[in-house]
Amino acid sequence: MKVSLAIRKGLILIFAGILLWVIFAVFHPFEPRYQGKRLTTWAADLLSPEEFWGMQPASVALAKQDNAAAAIRHFGIKAMPLAIKWCSVEDSAFKEKLKDLANGQKIFQVQIPSDYDYQSRGVRIFEVLGPIAKPAIPSLINLFQKKRPYTFSTASCALHYIGTDTIPPLIEALTNSNERVRTGAATTLGSFESQARDATPALIQCLKDENSRVRSAAAMSLAHLGGDTNAVISALLPCLKDKDVCVREMAAISLGDIHQKPETVVPALLASIEKEADIVPINYLLGGIARFGTNARPAIPVLVKIIESKRIMVADHALGALRKIDPDAAKPFVENRRKSLIKTNLDYLLLQTNAPAETNVPDPPTKLE
Repeated sequence: MKVSLAIRKGLILIFAGILLWVIFAVFHPFEPRYQGKRLTTWAADLLSPEEFWGMQPASVALAKQDNAAAAIRHFGIKAMPLAIKWCSVEDSAFKEKLKDLANGQKIFQVQIPSDYDYQSRGVRIFEVLGPIAKPAIPSLINLFQKKRPYTFSTASCALHYIGTDTIPPLIEALTNSNERVRTGAATTLGSFESQARDATPALIQCLKDENSRVRSAAAMSLAHLGGDTNAVISALLPCLKDKDVCVREMAAISLGDIHQKPETVVPALLASIEKEADIVPINYLLGGIARFGTNARPAIPVLVKIIESKRIMVADHALGALRKIDPDAAKPFVENRRKSLIKTNLDYLLLQTNAPAETNVPDPPTKLE
């Protein structure tokens, strides 16, 4: 099959562009250098050493990472612009295909990093720089507006690595006009746990946000901040009736994680179970109840009823909750469950043993063809 002249010219242009990109990347005069190596090279050495792990002693591999971290600290804030740029890289589908084509060809031996590779390098730089990278906070918060989930996670991790200096700007971002920014701020604040306790009032206010993702993120984070748990519980209880299922699930998880005021929370969780029709939110509610342990004894009749219903998956979660609340009450059901599993396995083995031989399957060959 002959390749047309136009296609050959197109391929030549593509490969020429790749070559120019490589030359530019290698000899770029504006990228900072240390000990003769570019920031890009040092950042690549920061990543987990799977490329050279096993090819040399672990001490040598770890020393390579330590040297790279020392180099990044030497660059200081000079490394920050490139780190921000890398954290924001998102390749289009067309660009991804071009990279795959370039990495797969044999003429030029190059490996062009993916957008995920670049973001990983950017995050590692912020991990090394820590509070020094405080000027990058506004730019990283703006990355929450990106649509790809891993960019969202990249921005959140980078902000967490910078440290507690990010907390006030994140609290302010909870009122941003962009719901993605509000969601990212609420999620990241939860990662600081008690250090972000001052964010509690603002996150409680987010439980009333018009966007369900913001409400869900706020409900998830509130459980980790500590502080005035009475106010948090009072704010989370209405979320069990939220129209969005994810918000209800996060509220159930958080109330279970806090596991205080059982006389109020456990009846609320039980009431929600009666109204839920889907398996997943019911299991989250059962998990929340289980976290209260022996303080959730009023839930035992409902749990027994669910177990006896033998509803697939839900009954198992209810039994798991009962075992944490009252192990003695759970023993008969655990034994019945064990016997049921044994019988099921025996029935399967008998079925396999008594199954008629397949007549349409040819005999295996006696030798390789």
